Amino acid sequence: MPKEIVFDLETTGLEPYDRITQYTFLNIETNEFIASYVKAEIPIHPRAVEVTGITDMDLKDKKPFHHHIQTILDFSTDTNDTNDTNDTEPIYLIAHN
Repeated sequence: MPKEIVFDLETTGLEPYDRITQYTFLNIETNEFIASYVKAEIPIHPRAVEVTGITDMDLKDKKPFHHHIQTILDFSTDTNDTNDTNDTEPIYLIAHN
């Protein structure tokens, strides 16, 4: 059975240069999830603060996104597979908007 992961991101704004400020990933089958705030390293646009309630002060002691990548990959991939074959089930990432 394919693994289905729903995820949601909050960002500093809507421009291509904007950065992630928060993420949540939920495994649909197990209801396990990971979530964290992320140091954006650029100021959060005032409109983004209005929408998310996340401020620059909330993130000042958090780690930048590159520190979270391995955690997200470990959560999203099947680390419990003890099968030595190359047959892997697909992983569907489903974005929330």
